Order: sequence, then C-alpha cells, then structure tokens
Amino acid sequence: PFAGSYQPRAVYSITTGGVVTSVWSIPGAALASGTENGLAIAPGIGSGFVAGDTFASGVSTTNSLNDAVYKNGSLFIDGIPASASSHQTALGFDTVGSFSGALIVTAGTTVTLYNSVAAVLATYTGPTGYVLQASTVAPLSYTACPGCIFVTAMPTGNIDNPAPSGNGEILTISRTAASPSAAVPFATTT
Repeated sequence: PFAGSYQPRAVYSITTGGVVTSVWSIPGAALASGTENGLAIAPGIGSGFVAGDTFASGVSTTNSLNDAVYKNGSLFIDGIPASASSHQTALGFDTVGSFSGALIVTAGTTVTLYNSVAAVLATYTGPTGYVLQASTVAPLSYTACPGCIFVTAMPTGNIDNPAPSGNGEILTISRTAASPSAAVPFATTT
C-alpha cells in the first residue's frame, strides 16, 4: 500500500489459483505512510545470495528519514538516505552476472551494489536535480550497452507530484565503470 491502511505492509505470496498469503511483515509500518516498498527475489547468481531469498525496502526503524532493506523479514541494510526520494527505494538483482549478481539498491541519487553480507561492492550517482528509481541489467546480447545497469531518473520535484513536469532520464552504468562514478545519460524521456 502506498498510503492508507488497505492492508498491512508485508511481502505476500500469490499462487496461480489466487490464494494470497503473508510471508513476512515489513518492519516500521507505522512510519511508512506515503512510501513505496521495493521487492526483489534473489536469483542465486554470484555474490553469495541464496536463490529464493526475499528482500524488501522499508522505512528504517532507527531513523525515519532513512530507509532499510529487509531480508526474509530481518534487517539487512540500514541507514539508506531516503528523503530525496520520499522513501521510494527500489531493489533489483544483477541477473546477468556482469555485476557479480549483486543486489542493486536505487535510493535518492545513488545506485549501490551489495553482496550477500551487505558489503558495498560499488556506488554510482545520478545527475543533480534527479531522483533515481527502478533499475535492471541489460542482457549481454544488447549491443547498445551489453550487461549495463539501466536506471530511470525523474526530476526531484516530481516525487509524489500529481502534475509532474520536465523530462526524465534513462541512465546507464557500464559493467566496466569505476566505483564511485556517475551514471551516463542514455535517453531523455517525457
């Protein structure tokens, strides 16, 4: 739930028959009004992650200005700056292997890659005035940028804005990019 009390904040399992079951609750629910919870399931490719482990983002229980990442219901990473993105931390995994199967955490103005023990593998930044959102890794067969991380970015003022303005960006991070470094503009979007 983005806002309101429609259902408890949690990770849910939905069967092909439509049976919904709460797998684990996302901590800090009382602090979570207006937030988005990112979800990623480990594919088990590199970086020591176990296939099937679930990860969700949520508001930090130690500092409500920050976000945290929870693994199978337990704290995994804490202290992720979330004020620029209004607690819209996105999660993904490198399913291609060009970033060692890392957990990709996109929050505020940074993309941070983590291994299975929550150690930072690399950090990348977006352009000034933009908030980074969702990310994915392109297949190696994608000739425009093989194995790159693609990240969406929107003007900071558009977060929770019912009348957004300006252009967004699609950014890339090459698999050979140094850490730390800036993501590179790939396309401008309306």
